[in-house]
Amino acid sequence: MALCGLNKMTKAHRSELLKAIKERFPEIKDRLNKEEGLLIFEIAVFTKFIQRKIDAGEKQSVIDAYEILNRFYLEGNASLVQTIRNAVSEDIDLSNTRSVERHWAFEALPEPLKAERISWFDFMGYKSEQEYSKA
Repeated sequence: MALCGLNKMTKAHRSELLKAIKERFPEIKDRLNKEEGLLIFEIAVFTKFIQRKIDAGEKQSVIDAYEILNRFYLEGNASLVQTIRNAVSEDIDLSNTRSVERHWAFEALPEPLKAERISWFDFMGYKSEQEYSKA
């Protein structure tokens, strides 16, 4: 998946990620703008938005958000890659509860992001969502 306007030698950067998010999810534009250019906080706004969509069962919105994260994880600069990896691994809750089914959101993760999450859970000694699905 190539980003429009970028040659293969150029890595995508923060402003391109934010543009993609704002175009697809204009409802969080104001919240993103309040973070005044701080990538980690902008990603936090986006992951909280994704969490709300997961908890509400809004599968297509979650898939669309994952596609944006995955594209910039694969084609972004080092700051984007690290921030997205950390957000997907640590900041999104994909475990089921008695009242909220979230396992579908783990299954919907694109393979590169899913692999990062599984790797992080293994490193930390946590039981991943992948293991729950085998139980």
